[in-house]
Amino acid sequence: MCKKFNTTKVQEKPDSVSTFAGIAKGVEEVLQRLTIIQQELRDIKQEIQGLRYYKYRLLIELNCKVNYLVNFSVQVEERKVPNMFYFVRTENYSRRLITTMISGINSLWLHILCEYRGEMHVVED
Repeated sequence: MCKKFNTTKVQEKPDSVSTFAGIAKGVEEVLQRLTIIQQELRDIKQEIQGLRYYKYRLLIELNCKVNYLVNFSVQVEERKVPNMFYFVRTENYSRRLITTMISGINSLWLHILCEYRGEMHVVED
């Protein structure tokens, strides 16, 4: 046969002071986390502003370089840009034309030839 046991549940009444203290502690921890998140958001916002400024500067530089490339092709067609060059080595107050280059430490002068003035000439400066 089945025996029935009398079970009585004992319910403890929580102390209202300790419950409020626990809730207050939890709220305080949440507030601390929120202030940390707020600071991180401020830092991210400042970083985004810096990146926007950097993007703006890069866009200006890109526009200048694209403009230069567009004008460069026109100048090449009109022969306003030097497109030939040669190297010279200075030895004992004389200059020798360099036709082959070997890697190493050598002192060479670069001369640029231009065809803009109707004839080929060495570019000064």
